Amino acid sequence: LKERYTSPLSRPILLALMEQLWARLDPAGYLSHVSADPLPNTPAHRVVVHYGAGDAQVTWLGAGILARSIGASMFASNIHVANETIYGFPYVADSTVLTSGNLIQGWEFKGVPNPPLINIPPDKATDTHKLTRRTKTAQA
Repeated sequence: LKERYTSPLSRPILLALMEQLWARLDPAGYLSHVSADPLPNTPAHRVVVHYGAGDAQVTWLGAGILARSIGASMFASNIHVANETIYGFPYVADSTVLTSGNLIQGWEFKGVPNPPLINIPPDKATDTHKLTRRTKTAQA
């Protein structure tokens, strides 16, 4: 960019214009259309977001952002990763049977340490990525 656009003032404008093209490809831009305002010829969906404490591939924080964006609820007894309460969710009683809306549910597994609180991924040796979808109670 520096060779083609020599003015330091033109490069930020160019990058801002290019960002508009990239934003259309970002899946996060379509989250509002998953269940509340579906795109044309697309049915509304109900979503259960599962996350595992110690997932080395997808952070539990990302799952929280996704679930918050689709207006998901959380059971009151949901796990607290690293003793943290996830902000921004309406809590429902554990005895509630959800017949509408979206849900986020976290899972803990024996022998898996809490995820690091610094910017490094959890250990791959104890990765819980596929465990959430293979857990029988998560499938029910």
